[in-house]
Amino acid sequence: MNTLKALHFLALALACRPLFALAQPVRRQSGGPVDQIRRMPQDQRRRTLETLPPDRRKQAEMRMQKLDALPADEREALQKRYEAFQKLPSEHQQRARDMFQQFNALDDNRRAKVQTEMDSLRTMSQTERSDRLKSQQFKKKFNRNEQSILSGYSALLDETP
Repeated sequence: MNTLKALHFLALALACRPLFALAQPVRRQSGGPVDQIRRMPQDQRRRTLETLPPDRRKQAEMRMQKLDALPADEREALQKRYEAFQKLPSEHQQRARDMFQQFNALDDNRRAKVQTEMDSLRTMSQTERSDRLKSQQFKKKFNRNEQSILSGYSALLDETP
């Protein structure tokens, strides 16, 4: 699973969170708020999204389109990641949000390199990640800010069940 997609999913969920206070009552269904918006009839989804400020609405609509375009298995995996995120203590959630903001602030080229490293770190054991983060190759490949993002990501992986 692509971590960038998971991070986009998280951002979408956070962007859409206030919509549920404004939406018509929705029968309790499995899944989080994004899943509930996705299940809304198109006209209800449109009305709900219209309540957001224009820039935030556009962002949420674009992310919903990207999510809708994903294969079902990827959407399900993202949903599981979001649910796992929601179960994290609030301080871990905030660290993840902060890391995501730092990650998004990188230029496209560097973000792609950091993304590739995140994908690699996710497949490693805790010991392998620790060794990787201490290696000279890692320190030469990434600047201090990128190292901080990746170290934070590794710590979140270590803390996530």
